[in-house]
Amino acid sequence: MTEELKRLNIEISSKCNYRCVSCPNSRLPRGNGNIDPDLFFKIFKETGDQISQVMLWNYGEPLLHPKISTLLENIRKYKCKKTISTTGWKLEDFEDLSFMTSLDEIIISINGFTPEVYDIHQKGGNLAKVIRGVKRLAPILDKSKTKLIMQTVATRDNITQLVNAKDFARELGFHDISTKSFNVMDNSPQTFQQFVPLGTPYSRYKDNNLTTKLPENVSPPCLKWMVINWDGSVNPCCWDYQGKYVLGNVKDNGVYSIWKSLTAIKHRKKMKDRDFLDICLDCNGNKKIELEVK
Repeated sequence: MTEELKRLNIEISSKCNYRCVSCPNSRLPRGNGNIDPDLFFKIFKETGDQISQVMLWNYGEPLLHPKISTLLENIRKYKCKKTISTTGWKLEDFEDLSFMTSLDEIIISINGFTPEVYDIHQKGGNLAKVIRGVKRLAPILDKSKTKLIMQTVATRDNITQLVNAKDFARELGFHDISTKSFNVMDNSPQTFQQFVPLGTPYSRYKDNNLTTKLPENVSPPCLKWMVINWDGSVNPCCWDYQGKYVLGNVKDNGVYSIWKSLTAIKHRKKMKDRDFLDICLDCNGNKKIELEVK
């Protein structure tokens, strides 16, 4: 029996003006580009009323897509939960932000509550610009059902600021906050030493060891999930940013055709048999702490 596809990631754009430490965006084998609107609409037409959730990001800034407002307005009608994750840098540049109310959740990544700390990890960004954009967006969302979430990746530099996260988020109009553990995606000991807040609840690593091990009770997300990149290529999960394990391309075959393909079925069997891949170590140990802003 084929497992049911519950959620998708769709990479609207792999372009990004930030150069966050450890992010693989600058070294993606598929290059940097924007999804074709016709392909985007085709994917939603097939899955939008069948699937539980679609997450509109991967390794790029979705709001940089030149037709982002058109893309989002046209998927408003679909039943699935629609979530986007963004740096928020682009928000203040839009004349009208009402198109963002087509989403169920908007996640904005803010990894430092002062410019000095923000710039350490989110290189190339601008905290003041992000704040101005959020302050424009929040009142619009208050008139809708869209939830605004501030997400922070915990690092050694911002760990002392996290106690102020609720107050910071409340002032800007966020509804919830989410704090995630830092993942050393470049496998650099230097990055590990500089950014991972070892010895805190926000670290996924133990014993000063960069290598993690898969726990016995792991339930691989890819048993219910696939990732569609901007060029249509499909990977089993978001940690395969190098495209080592390609299941197909939605330009050639439909989403469900790929999900039910022999290649995809064999991959999921490997996961159920605990025959894990190298990329699975990145998935393991991810920690997230979520709180409601009151």
